[in-house]
Amino acid sequence: MKKIGVVVNTKRTRAKGILSEFRRISESHGFQLHADNMEMARILDADYLPIDEFSKKIDVAIAMGGDGTMLYVVRHLRASGIPIMGINLGSLGFLTSVGDSEIKKALDAISNQKFKIVQREMLSCQIYENDKVLGQEYALNDIVLGWGTSSHIVTLLLSVDGEPVGSFMCDGIIISTSRDQCNMSTYIRIKASGSTKLKFDHN
Repeated sequence: MKKIGVVVNTKRTRAKGILSEFRRISESHGFQLHADNMEMARILDADYLPIDEFSKKIDVAIAMGGDGTMLYVVRHLRASGIPIMGINLGSLGFLTSVGDSEIKKALDAISNQKFKIVQREMLSCQIYENDKVLGQEYALNDIVLGWGTSSHIVTLLLSVDGEPVGSFMCDGIIISTSRDQCNMSTYIRIKASGSTKLKFDHN
């Protein structure tokens, strides 16, 4: 794995200081770096490559930032099969697996191919109106069905794999993957796994 795509959250105050170390270690391993930001490409001595083209040229993607950066990369590469490693540059990083003090160890592992790839399930959400698909979104952690600023309670009818299950009077529902640790007491929370299909109808 020599071709690495790098996405950096430039708003993180520690990003630029860490990039020099990242570049030095990458050069020692002979990595070919590609960055989706022109300024980051210059700093890393990398080739500029839009993230939508990562799947054509890279072997592994590295998201440097926090969970938001990780989710951004996952959203773009979800169907590519390319492994993604997250380097945490913030205070919290539930999805990122590497701290900024562990960059050398992580890049050494990539070079020596001594790492474990963990498969993560994702959610797919389709929005229908009169049997017509209006939109589709994907999520790594959870999908929230909420009503914006409205204070009204609504009734939702739930079907699982086509079978009616029940109804909920609520102001929102969170459908999460089995790994998501979200906990919001004002929402009904449902865990979905495998190829389970959940359908909600507004009553």
